[in-house]
Amino acid sequence: MKENHEKTGYSAFILSLLGFLTLGLTVAPALACALISKRQSLAAGKPTDGFATSAVVISLFLMGLIMTALIGGAAIWAGADFGFEVLTMEVLQALMLATITMAVVCAVLMLARTKNQHEDERIRLRKLAGRGGGSSAGPSRRWHRRRVTATAPGRY
Repeated sequence: MKENHEKTGYSAFILSLLGFLTLGLTVAPALACALISKRQSLAAGKPTDGFATSAVVISLFLMGLIMTALIGGAAIWAGADFGFEVLTMEVLQALMLATITMAVVCAVLMLARTKNQHEDERIRLRKLAGRGGGSSAGPSRRWHRRRVTATAPGRY
């Protein structure tokens, strides 16, 4: 399973990069492969692949870029037909900035979600091992030492 999700994540990354050359034709398969890879890695209990995460970010960025170009191009074309300009270059630049911002926000949210999932899994495994549910064993051991030294010597 490990090799399978790594290969799928790598192919998703390659497909997302090819999206720049193919003008977005490989974006949908790249996004599908990346999501499949992330699901397989979570099912296998392995950390998610960086290639899959970067493929999702690149694919979402390209989809936003294509949508901006389509909407902006259609508005300019419609404006040219009727003799007036609907979108100016400043508006198109603002749409591009919004697209880039959306891709960055998606990347940050995905990384935060992945980190929280790993932390939850680590806490669950510590509880199963009988080591407590805290984020580290340090504070509980210190508390135990203080409690032991506060009692009579030899009694625990």
